[in-house]
Amino acid sequence: MKRLLAASLFILPFAVQAQGYIEAQVGYTFVDDVDTNEYSSVETGTVQGTLDYDSDMGYGLEIGMRNFEAANVLRMGLAWNRFGADLDKASINISGGTEIGAISGSASSSELKSVGLNFDNDVNVYTANFYYDIPLKSGFTPYLGLGFGVADIDNAKSNEFAVIGIVGGRYAMSNGTYLGMKYQYIDVADFEDELGIEYEGAGAHMVSATLGMEF
Repeated sequence: MKRLLAASLFILPFAVQAQGYIEAQVGYTFVDDVDTNEYSSVETGTVQGTLDYDSDMGYGLEIGMRNFEAANVLRMGLAWNRFGADLDKASINISGGTEIGAISGSASSSELKSVGLNFDNDVNVYTANFYYDIPLKSGFTPYLGLGFGVADIDNAKSNEFAVIGIVGGRYAMSNGTYLGMKYQYIDVADFEDELGIEYEGAGAHMVSATLGMEF
């Protein structure tokens, strides 16, 4: 009982002073070219491709906690980001085998869809994020962050591990609200789609405007 009471007395000051926040974001996402792993068979020879995606809108939501340590420079939050990855074109290289000759060229998204190949995806990323707020004697606070979680890609067989690097800043407004800008780089581990094609991971750049409220 004494130990429980001592632990409660230690935690209580942090729980009392801690503040929560909720933040919404909207912006644009730029997906890096995605390379497939090489696939080889007697019928096709070696097959490898590169997918080129268009930029698209992205948005997200985060809820978290700050002001839980003496210096008040650390934050942590649970975040959800969503963006579309719509294919523009694909570059394909086939060395050729017993059934297919050598092919090297590009195909548009519409051409691939006409033969039943759809590489468009909606991507949802769920992460736990950790931030360092750089203290300045002004209403503006720059910050750095790192997040870990999973990416849910529409056509992937399973959710994959994802890491997010974050750079941003926010400007405090009245009534506990703030405005800001945020850049995030999302790195997704290697994955396999429902067609059995394996990919060498994927990366996306998100540039967003943010609106938040502290409570």
